[in-house]
Amino acid sequence: MRILLVDDDDAYLDSMSTLLKSYGHNAVVALDGSAALHLANCKICDLVITDFRMPDIEGIELFKKIRRLKPAIAGILVSAEMTDTRKKEAVEAGMSGGFDKLLEIDNLLSFISEMTKNLD
Repeated sequence: MRILLVDDDDAYLDSMSTLLKSYGHNAVVALDGSAALHLANCKICDLVITDFRMPDIEGIELFKKIRRLKPAIAGILVSAEMTDTRKKEAVEAGMSGGFDKLLEIDNLLSFISEMTKNLD
């Protein structure tokens, strides 16, 4: 799966992109919303995984903008402060779900694996 990973935390991007690549995914990274929009416009991606809280745009709004460019792209929201309300907002915006980026990494990877199976 081709994944656009968006987060303003360099260390998280490095570790998550390495982990996703170890599972056979092609991950490209962006440190902010502007870079993510640029990459979404010029790269082929199946999925965007975005942090909720970033300095230039919140993750749900970013996904909505990317979705306007690429209507078929899927999205997952991650946050160190994930709440049921945020998960609900993400789903209402057309995202596939939301995960705590620190505590639910295994669940996130399983979810991505299931999404990959559905693409085949």
